[in-house]
Amino acid sequence: MRATSGRKFFQGIPICDGLAVGQLIVPAVQSNPNKSGLIVIAPDNEWEKYNQAKRRALDQIRILWQEIKTRENHQPNTGGRDLLGCYSSLIEDEVLVQKIRTLVFDDAIGAAEAVAKAFKDVRDVISSMQNPHIREKALDLDACEDMLLSELCNTHNFRFKNGAELKGKVVAVHQPHPQEIIQLHKAGIIGIIAETGSKLCHAAILAKSFNIPTVFGASGLIRAASKSSHLILDASTGLVSLNPSRSELRKAEARKAVSLMLQQKLKASAQSIARTQDGQRMLVFANAESLIDSRFYTNTGAEGIGLLRTEFLHLPSSENAVPSFVTSEESLKTYFQSTAEVSNGRWVTVRLLDCGGDKPFPANYTQAAKTSLNDSGGVFGLRGVRFLLSERSILQAQLRSIIRANASGNIRVLIPFVTDVDEIRLVKSQLRAVWEELTESERCTLHFPALGAMIETPAAVQLLDFITSECDFVSIGSNDLTQHLLCVERDKPLMAGQFS
Repeated sequence: MRATSGRKFFQGIPICDGLAVGQLIVPAVQSNPNKSGLIVIAPDNEWEKYNQAKRRALDQIRILWQEIKTRENHQPNTGGRDLLGCYSSLIEDEVLVQKIRTLVFDDAIGAAEAVAKAFKDVRDVISSMQNPHIREKALDLDACEDMLLSELCNTHNFRFKNGAELKGKVVAVHQPHPQEIIQLHKAGIIGIIAETGSKLCHAAILAKSFNIPTVFGASGLIRAASKSSHLILDASTGLVSLNPSRSELRKAEARKAVSLMLQQKLKASAQSIARTQDGQRMLVFANAESLIDSRFYTNTGAEGIGLLRTEFLHLPSSENAVPSFVTSEESLKTYFQSTAEVSNGRWVTVRLLDCGGDKPFPANYTQAAKTSLNDSGGVFGLRGVRFLLSERSILQAQLRSIIRANASGNIRVLIPFVTDVDEIRLVKSQLRAVWEELTESERCTLHFPALGAMIETPAAVQLLDFITSECDFVSIGSNDLTQHLLCVERDKPLMAGQFS
């Protein structure tokens, strides 16, 4: 935080782009009203109340799910639908439902208290586990519990008092929870600031899905805010300006109007051929995280997918409680082939699984890799191509699926986190070995993919001449390269100003 003439500035982590100008409010959180401690005389009535609440909660999830689906026509998928699908599965989970039923009928307690006790028991088990990705599921349980209790207690702003006052405001919270993002969205807020949180947390996924200008990691903002604070939230840069002058507010409103006009103008000209001012033809590619992304970007003017990330294939979804590598080569082939077809013959560059550093590892890798990770984890540990070469089955599965999907010849392979030419040679040998496994008729109908390397480490920059002699193309990974050259981690809010 820094202050200038009564104004205060906070630097956080950008989560969802946008500019919000208005009043800041720190909503009061109300306590859990479900613990009555009374013995229930009619368990049948309490069980029916629970079932009605469950149906209403599921209806709310379906409405939000459909809303996010509609938004996919205007922005890339951000994972919100998968997360809501996970919530739906949790609310209908047979173990939880049976536990609640037992508490209502055998222990004769009220529906709301039974829900709270059942969720607490499951949460305690999950929270005690060492795997951080499993522990994160406790937040999903919190979200589902609040949805059910909100319906049971007829308090549709269960977490917040005076929820109606939030409309049109920018809201500040200390720790962002998924259920709060849902309730704030329904309340009509125009921006969210949290003092903690990360880009990959579930609250961030929902904020992006609802397209709410959001910044996390703005430490100390709540203490500095007053009841009448006004602010400018620039969620594109992560900068929050508290109590700006009237002149700054007017300028920010003008920027917001210009930004809206520019977006409309860009959308109108998105399909035009890209040229520089002196007439040189340029190819504009997009980075994508899913098939939905690919469809969105190619429909809005991208001339190919310059980077298709595959690490998101093993992140938790409605079917997976923990990250697990997709081992079905047929599923991977279908995924890559569908993406290539969506791109209509234009380039699709598939980056091989890039985990480690700030990206979670899949759960089902070998003990040898786990030992190596414990010895050398973190930003400079077992990540990118290093992980792939230690887990040859994962590498081969991806390479085999890419080759089998490359019927049109528009798929390329990109190696992440290269620091040595030998790494490229080893991947090339694996690629060639997988190609040789094909039958002669398969090789006649498929194309051998081009191979490229990410230039995102200082070592790769120094070895660039040698790397280009081994590869068909290179791709500059500016985020990691900047991080390693400046020794500044990009997700640390206090250092965000030095990540340039």
